Amino acid sequence: MLLKDSPNIQEIREKYDQLWGKFQDVNELKVRKAIEKASFEILPIKEKFSVATRPFRTHLIWLIPLCVIIFMILIYILFVWVALIVE
Repeated sequence: MLLKDSPNIQEIREKYDQLWGKFQDVNELKVRKAIEKASFEILPIKEKFSVATRPFRTHLIWLIPLCVIIFMILIYILFVWVALIVE
């Protein structure tokens, strides 16, 4: 059920107002983190996934595993090539 359709909306609003009052006496950084966490929790699943995978969208993160895979393939090819020459 949506909050706007809830019969407990007034009770929840009062808790929100109490929390806002407590936020006034807390460090700004803590309040920002709490708000960001709450905002993340109410996002749809699709957007949560997008936000969670944002650090992996850099080129460097994908470049490292790609280089490792290419290096392993080159080592294998070099091994087979040396084996054929020695034989």
